[in-house]
Amino acid sequence: MVDHAEILGMQLRHWVSLVWYAPMDFLGLQEKTIVVMGVANRRSVAWAVTQVLHGAGARVIHVMRDQATVDKNRSLVGDAPVLV
Repeated sequence: MVDHAEILGMQLRHWVSLVWYAPMDFLGLQEKTIVVMGVANRRSVAWAVTQVLHGAGARVIHVMRDQATVDKNRSLVGDAPVLV
């Protein structure tokens, strides 16, 4: 059985790795503040989006479901602002 979510995740991680090493700012995100919702772990799409935004020079604010999710992902998001 084909796991489409895993294939999509691999493709997204590959794309993020390309953008991470060759950042481009065609959207003008440098110094912009962007809210990202849904970071659950390193494999979440929201985390990949966060990496791309950081690569473009944006400041990221995370919104998470509850304090337990914040505690679980604190090492992942570092000192970035998190709203519950």
